[in-house]
Amino acid sequence: MYHMYHRGPVGPLALLTLVTALTLLAGCPQHPPGTESSEIASEPPSQAAQLSQPERPSDAPTAPVSDLTSLELEFADGTKKTVEGWKGKVLVLDFWATFCEPCTKKLPKLQKLQAELGEDKVAIIAVALDPDVGTAKAWAKANKITLPVARFTDAIKKAFFPGQETIAIPQVRVLNGEGKLAKSWGPEGTVEELAAELKKMTSG
Repeated sequence: MYHMYHRGPVGPLALLTLVTALTLLAGCPQHPPGTESSEIASEPPSQAAQLSQPERPSDAPTAPVSDLTSLELEFADGTKKTVEGWKGKVLVLDFWATFCEPCTKKLPKLQKLQAELGEDKVAIIAVALDPDVGTAKAWAKANKITLPVARFTDAIKKAFFPGQETIAIPQVRVLNGEGKLAKSWGPEGTVEELAAELKKMTSG
């Protein structure tokens, strides 16, 4: 809105100018021709933001390293083991952190799934993104989680999340008995989906 200030009486010329300006302004449409104002108001205000949002990490294309058998996992107790050490087993890497509530709620379900499937064919590893893996280990012990807790290293990041500066957790990566990436899930993945996939991979 434009405000016009003046001092003293309004002259005939100034009055004529003001009337002309108001007439022109009254003829300008407040919304594009052919579009009702109600249609504009009903448009979701977050539509533009939704269209500009990047893909979910689980949907984004990834290019993990081709040879995962030599990938080394470092555990909270200081031991190390390469993926080749689980040859013949399905290896499940669950990426989590103590500050991630969906992650911590998921771990007891994963532990139960490990017990149901047994350790002969499947190994589930909890890979913690906490800055201090000791914090993750302490949380697991306090909450009676017996799954092995591993450190999130640069080698693991390069193998499974190349080029990603931020990672939305929880995330799950499933490796087959030959150490090759077989399945991936992002935060939307469920334990039920994982269980169905593991049963299919280990049957027969």
